Amino acid sequence: QFQKNSCFHRVLNNSPYAVLFGNEPKLGLSSTSLNPSIFNDITTEEELTNELGILTNDAIDVNSCTSDSEEDELNTDELKIDEPNVNDELDDNDQLNITEQDEKNNELLTNRDKRTNDIRETARQGQKRQADEFLQNTAKRHKLADLNVGDNVLIPVPDVDRGPTDARNVLAVVMEIKDDKYKLGVEQGIINGYYSFHQISKATGTPTILIENMNFFEIVQSASLRPI
Repeated sequence: QFQKNSCFHRVLNNSPYAVLFGNEPKLGLSSTSLNPSIFNDITTEEELTNELGILTNDAIDVNSCTSDSEEDELNTDELKIDEPNVNDELDDNDQLNITEQDEKNNELLTNRDKRTNDIRETARQGQKRQADEFLQNTAKRHKLADLNVGDNVLIPVPDVDRGPTDARNVLAVVMEIKDDKYKLGVEQGIINGYYSFHQISKATGTPTILIENMNFFEIVQSASLRPI
């Protein structure tokens, strides 16, 4: 799933991860706080551990032993703690450095927000463009159907409803057109529900099922084409 979200998306013009977070995912050493300039110099796990400042198990054991011995010495000897001199006021140079750092952080946040908004705007335009293309293609297919009331059409029969010797299609007639949906009738009666233009195809030749004859047939109650 992570690989899918981090791959380039043709419509979004970015990866889904970048659209959500504003930057591409960081993998490997790039996900750490290390300077990229030292990536090529790190060849072993020990070097990476030293750079990250992570203590190994041996170092932890040594430190624990040292702390225990120091604690024993502190218990036997009297401690003398000298309080350091703390200046309550920062000098002008320190205050200037803090101000510059705050301005730099604010600039980084502003740039990141702008980059994120640009990526999301590009993704939104790509989705809108794809939606427009889908609607145009749908309108073209609908126009090519060119079905009117009284036309004969073919309804494909699903494999689960068709036997080995049954026909692949059922001949029907367009009874009504409502909201670009088609009410169909067959020899056994009128089929419940409406069909979309992509579910049927126009039958060639002279219509053999007429609307005038449909009033004499019983309405088909089943939504499936099995009893037809």
